[in-house]
Amino acid sequence: MIAISGAALLGLVAIYVRKLDWQIKVAGAGLTFLIIFIIVRAASFHHMDVLLGTAFVGIRLNGLLELGGIVAIAAGAIGYYVRFASPRHRSKSSE
Repeated sequence: MIAISGAALLGLVAIYVRKLDWQIKVAGAGLTFLIIFIIVRAASFHHMDVLLGTAFVGIRLNGLLELGGIVAIAAGAIGYYVRFASPRHRSKSSE
């Protein structure tokens, strides 16, 4: 049920942001992933705790997945700032 809800949420986000810039799409995908991860983590059973506790390249899978969503949101925000809100962009548009 969580997987179906997550897929539906991702589909809704994809429909909502389809005409927006890539920065918004990346941030939306990261936010969706993070929401799904939090729901799975909150509703997890023992076998999910074991899976999230395993290490990959010295980092627990829990931290890797959670930080993956946060990094996607940050990448979208930084990309958006650089493209639209940076002082460099504003000075070019006012010329």
